[in-house]
Amino acid sequence: MWTPVDLWTRTSVLLVVLSCLVGGEQLLNGGFESLNNWNCGGLKCELVAPGDSRFGSHSLKAFGRTQTYHGPSQPVNLKPGTYYKVQSYVKLLNQLPNHIGHTIMLEISVRGTVSTVHSVQLTGSQTDFITGAVRNLLTVADGWVLMQGDFLTPNKAISAATFYYQGPEAGVEFLVDQASMVEVNVNADNWRQRTDAVINRIRKNVTTASGIAPHDVRIEVKQTKKSFPFGSAVSAYKYTDSAQQKYRDWIHTHLNWAVIENALKWDFLEPTQSYDNYVPSYVRGQTGNQLRDTVRKHIQWTCQLTRGLVQHWDVNNENLHGSWYQRTLHDINYDLELFREAHAADPNVHLFLNDYGVVMYGDSTGTVFYLRNNAYLAQAHKFKAANVNIYGVGAQCHMPAETEPSPTMIKYRLDTLAQAGLPIWATELTVEVADEHKRADHYERALRALYGHEAVEGILFWGFWDQAHYAGEKSALVRGNNLDLTEAGRRVLDLLENQWMTHESHTLSTANQQFTVRGFHGDYQISVFYQNHELTALRQTFSLGKTAHPVTINVHT
Repeated sequence: MWTPVDLWTRTSVLLVVLSCLVGGEQLLNGGFESLNNWNCGGLKCELVAPGDSRFGSHSLKAFGRTQTYHGPSQPVNLKPGTYYKVQSYVKLLNQLPNHIGHTIMLEISVRGTVSTVHSVQLTGSQTDFITGAVRNLLTVADGWVLMQGDFLTPNKAISAATFYYQGPEAGVEFLVDQASMVEVNVNADNWRQRTDAVINRIRKNVTTASGIAPHDVRIEVKQTKKSFPFGSAVSAYKYTDSAQQKYRDWIHTHLNWAVIENALKWDFLEPTQSYDNYVPSYVRGQTGNQLRDTVRKHIQWTCQLTRGLVQHWDVNNENLHGSWYQRTLHDINYDLELFREAHAADPNVHLFLNDYGVVMYGDSTGTVFYLRNNAYLAQAHKFKAANVNIYGVGAQCHMPAETEPSPTMIKYRLDTLAQAGLPIWATELTVEVADEHKRADHYERALRALYGHEAVEGILFWGFWDQAHYAGEKSALVRGNNLDLTEAGRRVLDLLENQWMTHESHTLSTANQQFTVRGFHGDYQISVFYQNHELTALRQTFSLGKTAHPVTINVHT
């Protein structure tokens, strides 16, 4: 593992405000100042008098619900193959016994003729059900909560579409207010110019002394190592296999970070209690203090085993999509306790949240899920406010198969997560495309969007070799026993080792000349050549960080 380092100086001037890219409002009476335009089939709806609204004079109360899908709804006119931003404020009015919290979703049903990878289609139906936003474990104590997200409509003729609220169990009552749905015009964003401008930021200075013929002097500035973390998931079994030297060599040559996939997860490390090996089914039968003690001992043992060997811990993976510990212990804040235990066991490791469906639609199985972008932001705020030593948030970034990434939407979702004020790591970047030329394009779009965002501090691929990747050839940067580069691999290495590395040569025109080089963060060597012969005594090395690094060279022949 390598120590993480910030790579760029960033500037807020380059931010693109999403509001400049959105179209007209799709929902009518989203402020709920009357019951007009809203349908309440299967439940009762009434306006709440002033005093319990989020905006304006009224909110809408949903009650008398007998099914989880009973909620206020409204027909909307949607375009095929189009991104929309959706949001609403919600407030729970009651909780059911033995429930530590409830789930609410903003749903969109789209009726057409062809299914889409961005939604769930019922067998034998022509209707796609899309989740625009979701919040889990909501409680009455949370009060008014903002739900926000985006979705992509199916690329097919749409005959009808409906927006509706769904999720809490029957019997749960809630308020809604300030609902909105607007189209996002991704074509209005010059994403390539924007990301290039963010990437190209650092300066350094080189000067020469007088007393020589300047035109005979050439200064070469060459980056020898990048500081920004570019890494990959690595198969621990292949990495330690003596027959896989080419695999190890590729990792050491082209990457500077690694995550060993699942090899440090609990069920691999300790499969049976009291044995140091992996899948703790025995934990499932535990409750109360016994479960807490088992978890505490595992954290302490694992941190002792890995002390000084790892830089980051994903403490409780994908906690947005599962809350087994909290529900089993009837403790909604047990996820915070896990961070406290991990920090106590190893205070030198950076602690992370890590989840899928927060920047991209997919997960590591290739399955397509709805986004939980706003819910992840709320979780990050919760951990930061609790002062449990959270360092950053991981966004897994699995692209849906055969789907071109949208740098505009990636930026919008990263902007949302960045509101937490924590570093973001793209932890499991994957594209899955059969055509290797299209795969190269998709990787480049995703990488430029991630590398060109101010809050992203590191990028990890979820594998690169067709023989060590769940998607095989469709995600491969290299293939076969010799690890031959695919077109995607050539494109990625061109970015990492050519376009995003600095190597410049300057021939001087005057004595005491000063010039500026914009360089990427990392280690550098400066060489001075006089009449095409290097003056080795003047060679300098330095590390370029977030601030300009002036270098003065006095050239004497």
